[in-house]
Amino acid sequence: MNTRELFEILGFEQIWGTMTDQEPAYRYKSDSLELTATQVTNMSFYPVFLLAGVFHDGRTLAEINYQMPLEVESFKQGAAFVAYALRHYQFKSPPAWLSNGLQWADLLPWERIRREYEKRPKCTVEWEWFRIAIKKIRNQLKDTDPDSLVSFKFDGEVLRIKTPNELIALSAQGVAWDQDYYVCMASLDELPQRLIRQPVHLDIWEGRLTIGNRSFELVSLPGQISLFDF
Repeated sequence: MNTRELFEILGFEQIWGTMTDQEPAYRYKSDSLELTATQVTNMSFYPVFLLAGVFHDGRTLAEINYQMPLEVESFKQGAAFVAYALRHYQFKSPPAWLSNGLQWADLLPWERIRREYEKRPKCTVEWEWFRIAIKKIRNQLKDTDPDSLVSFKFDGEVLRIKTPNELIALSAQGVAWDQDYYVCMASLDELPQRLIRQPVHLDIWEGRLTIGNRSFELVSLPGQISLFDF
C-alpha cells in the first residue's frame, strides 16, 4: 500500500509548496497535535516520509520526529507506524486510527523480528556434559574430512550431535527443534578448549549456529531448502 493513500484514509490533508522531494506533503491537526508528513531522503540516502510536528496538551510540549517507509504492507501496518511515532503521548480524545494503530503494533517489522527471534531454535546443556562433547569432537578433527558435515538435532530432551564417526547424545533443556542443522566439521575447530562453569546455550539464528560465545555458519544439504537462502 502506498503510504500516501494511507495518509488520505487517516484524514491527513494535502499541503503544497513545502520543501519536499515530492509533493504534496500531508498535515494532520487536532486540539493537541500538529503533524506533517514530508517525503525526504534520509541520512542513509533512503527515501522516507518524515513525520514531524508538535504535541501540546497544556501541560506537555513535545517535538515529534520520526521516519516511516513510502510503502507499507497494509492499512493496519501503516496505522501502526504512525501510532508508534505518537506512542508516548496521552491524548484526551485520540482518533480511532491511533488507538487501533497501537493495538496493531505487532505488525511492525521489528516486532515481527523480535517474535521470530524469541521462537528461534535453542536449547541449554550443562557445561560438564558439553565439555565431554567438545573433547570428542576435537579428537576427530585431524582424522576427518574437513568438508564433512556435523548435524545438530534436539527433540526437547536430548541434543544429538552426529559427526561422521560418532553420535554424541547430551541431556538438554528447551523446546524441540523442527529440523536438523548442519555445520562443516572443520569449523568446529573454533570450539573453545575450556568452558566457563555455567550452562552452555545453543541457538539458531540468521543462518548460524551459536554455541556459547562462538558462532558457526550453517550448511544446507543438497536439495534442502533453507529459510536463510531467501
